[in-house]
Amino acid sequence: MRILHLSDLHIGKTVNQISMLDEQEHILRQILDLVPKCNIDAVLIAGDVYDRGVPSVDAVRLFDDFLCRLGDTGREIFIIGGNHDSAERLTFASTLLDRLNIHIYSLYDGTVHSYDMHDEYGTVRFFLVPFVKPAIVRTYFEDMEIKNYDGAFRAVLSKVKLDLAVRNVAVAHQYITNGGFSPLRCDSETETIGGLDNIDASVFDDFDYVALGHLHRSQKIRRETVRYCGSPLKYSVSEAIGKKSAIIIDMKGKGNISIEKMELKPLHDMRRIEGRLEQLISSGVDEKSEDYIFAVLTDEAEPLEPAVRLRSVYKNLMGVEYKRALERVDTSRETESKMNMNPMDLLEEFYERQNGSPMDNVQKDAVTKIFRNLTDGGIDGI
Repeated sequence: MRILHLSDLHIGKTVNQISMLDEQEHILRQILDLVPKCNIDAVLIAGDVYDRGVPSVDAVRLFDDFLCRLGDTGREIFIIGGNHDSAERLTFASTLLDRLNIHIYSLYDGTVHSYDMHDEYGTVRFFLVPFVKPAIVRTYFEDMEIKNYDGAFRAVLSKVKLDLAVRNVAVAHQYITNGGFSPLRCDSETETIGGLDNIDASVFDDFDYVALGHLHRSQKIRRETVRYCGSPLKYSVSEAIGKKSAIIIDMKGKGNISIEKMELKPLHDMRRIEGRLEQLISSGVDEKSEDYIFAVLTDEAEPLEPAVRLRSVYKNLMGVEYKRALERVDTSRETESKMNMNPMDLLEEFYERQNGSPMDNVQKDAVTKIFRNLTDGGIDGI
């Protein structure tokens, strides 16, 4: 059985105020082409279908088109909800879609949903576990003391009765670590608070393959068959180096699994360039000038309106920084000074550093209202 492992589509995402919808449409078409080309039998999407709980109309249309085309291939499709998804919205029409071999499980209901597929080697059993928080799990395990994410997830899997004679595949969207060692992170991911949400990979020891979502960098955790496939597109400068891929699992008899990475080629790459302003402008007139660019300037004196001038060549400029400033920063003093800054000043400084220009009054007013609402209503940090 051949399985395509995807996650973290983040449909509708914007990066530094630039919409990624065209990029996402391009990459989703590549993924659709992979299904027949690679003889895929099942497609797994391990959470974060959308970038926000209330996706835009265009984002919903794009996923609708992708899902319809994917369904037309006749393959079995398994989708779970991630921390960015609205469980109620993603699960809409799931009962109907289930009859069409499109299985969506986005809101934990006290059980782990499982589905069987069969090939010449026997049964492959898929277990779907959407993103869960301890507070949600506690409502179904009132007799257990659940203190953290690891305990919550172990409670969830305690209801699963694995038949070790068949091949068992788990699909989950959580922050998985290995004996306290953290996996590689990207700037585009939701930050965690002190590692409170980590779950040890040992919880999956009895599964033959674990299809993970949540982290945007493709990597194994603990063993080759517990994997994050990563996001199909680059969503931050921390991902600029390297390429994105889809994971194909070739599962034969019990214990006989091979893994292949299929490169995904974006419409426009994301790159980090470095040099003097005039040098970057003169070298930018080529076929890659429409890439998403983060520029690091090495000029001794700060040039006039660098972002405006760079954008005349690199229309998808995403940020400008100065290497001189970065090298001369005394990090201890900077940290101390920032601790005394209010959140609005910090955000304005971050915005100007990323965009090369300050926030306007409309943006400031909007952010002020958001901060006021958070202060009045409290923040749910976990």
